[in-house]
Amino acid sequence: EEERERERKKEREKDEDDLMLESDAPRGKRSERADRDENEEEVGAGTTTNEKNNGKMSAVKKSNDLLDANALEHLVGACERACASPSIRTPDGAASTSSSSFDERRQRQRERTKEFCSRLKPHVARITAKEVGLAAEEEEEEEPKSFFTSLLKRVKKKYSRTFSSRSVYSQTVYGCENFQISTFIIPKGMEIPLHNHPAMTVFSKCLYGSAKVQTYKWKDGNYEYARAHKPRACELVSDVVITALDDSVQVCSPEENIHRVVAITDLAILDVFVPPYDAGGERGCTYYELNREQKESFTLLEIVDSPFKCYPMEYKGLKI
Repeated sequence: EEERERERKKEREKDEDDLMLESDAPRGKRSERADRDENEEEVGAGTTTNEKNNGKMSAVKKSNDLLDANALEHLVGACERACASPSIRTPDGAASTSSSSFDERRQRQRERTKEFCSRLKPHVARITAKEVGLAAEEEEEEEPKSFFTSLLKRVKKKYSRTFSSRSVYSQTVYGCENFQISTFIIPKGMEIPLHNHPAMTVFSKCLYGSAKVQTYKWKDGNYEYARAHKPRACELVSDVVITALDDSVQVCSPEENIHRVVAITDLAILDVFVPPYDAGGERGCTYYELNREQKESFTLLEIVDSPFKCYPMEYKGLKI
């Protein structure tokens, strides 16, 4: 009886917290509890499908194939609530640096990253190519290549003078001062070269095709300093292949924030940046040249004027 009472008390406290979060959220945004309950229902439905008959399995598949009109709104709402939460709000940079040690700042950053993951990953996982306007029409689904070709044709009309099928393109799905949601369109064989995400947490999901992603971190552990005017030692954190079929969400934390994306096939990736790049401020993007010193020893050298360019293209997906 005492155990049940403790559980009921925890649930009441959680409900009160959710009501506080909901009162701070913009009109039209659902509570975090509502989003979490829906995610749990979807997971539960997936785990019990094998116990249902074939008819229900077909219904689930058909439902999953449909566009999720609320997925983007839920993701934006979750990002807004997370960024406004006192437990993970980014402190003032100058004050934080002067009043705390590096170890203390790193520990707080790890806690923030963990909290961001618990709040945002389920919502990022729900987004598909359909919601952001990158899915093939019904008649094109048997030939995915034809869709990507038509997509590049649309880009070519806008960039008739500079267009190249070997270029990388991006769409801004939603953006504000605290976070940004973007998609990147990368033709087969092309890449986004080695670059960093200073003081940022980035969530990535492959929406279309497959890619090789290599992630590095500084060997000295000082992720707050991004400069490498002379060769600086780094470590390979992971070297993985991601595909649109596995539905996984990759997380690039501030400590492990240098990566390279190579398109194995024609590729579309969704990225959620928290916070976004700030080209004229402290969060500018730096590109690096990788050198292998020994078998498992690498260095990075900063590229002053990177030739890499990413061209913006019109967003045609669901509006927020």
